[in-house]
Amino acid sequence: MIDIFVGRDPRDIQLLDMSHRRVHGEGLVSILDDVDVSDPIRIALKIIVTEASYHQHQHQHPEVVDLALVDRDVDDLIEIRQGRIADDNALLSIILRRSLSHIHRVAVRYKLKSGVDMDRDFRRGQAYQFHKDTQRVVVHAIRSAVDPTYRDCMLLKDALGRRDPTLLAVRMTRMHWYSQHWHQVNAALWGHSGYPLPDQVNSTRHGELFRDLMVSMAQVPILGDFMPVSRAQYGSGDPRSPSGAPIVRQAAVEMSPATNNIIRSLKSLPSRLLCRMKTM
Repeated sequence: MIDIFVGRDPRDIQLLDMSHRRVHGEGLVSILDDVDVSDPIRIALKIIVTEASYHQHQHQHPEVVDLALVDRDVDDLIEIRQGRIADDNALLSIILRRSLSHIHRVAVRYKLKSGVDMDRDFRRGQAYQFHKDTQRVVVHAIRSAVDPTYRDCMLLKDALGRRDPTLLAVRMTRMHWYSQHWHQVNAALWGHSGYPLPDQVNSTRHGELFRDLMVSMAQVPILGDFMPVSRAQYGSGDPRSPSGAPIVRQAAVEMSPATNNIIRSLKSLPSRLLCRMKTM
């Protein structure tokens, strides 16, 4: 749910709501009480869907940022983080009712005032006063605004460490349709872990067909040549770009024999099988 709703453009949420209303006869808000999620995530979803509906009737461009409101938000967030306002709902309300451009400005000012990256500050274990799911929502929203490449790199790292492959399949399928972004995520993950994504997926044990499909998606953007983002470029293994710009260079890529064998075998797969990836 966090992957689907948090950090999305309000227009995307409006389209989801319209599609759900057309198919099921009711909007997303009407079903949120029945969704099997924690209270913080349910509250977050209601805020997101309600805000998307509100923006549908507004004429202000979402990229317009109120700098006075940015300053107020920064002060409120620092108070919330320091425990003077121990309220998950207040935190979610501030983060989820703002545009990505606004959150980006808030994150910049937050670091200037506190000396700490905002996503790291709300992710750290010391932020014990918040529900774990509140932290997940907030961190995802901040990273969506500040550095979506780093966000998706960390999402893949999380999914690769799970026994159930469903989340990995969903995240890889969603990401790989955006070629340039997928290219950058691959580079960041390679720099962070030291291994290219195709080799990491190839080492999983979730069935031969599943593995081949995942490797094929992982391989799509790196059939050309690129260099992984190195740990030294970020320091302490952090693969985020300070400017958010892509760090992609021309270089030869040497894949493992197993990965190359799978790539060659994919050429002989029926086209209808590859097309099914779109429906995963």
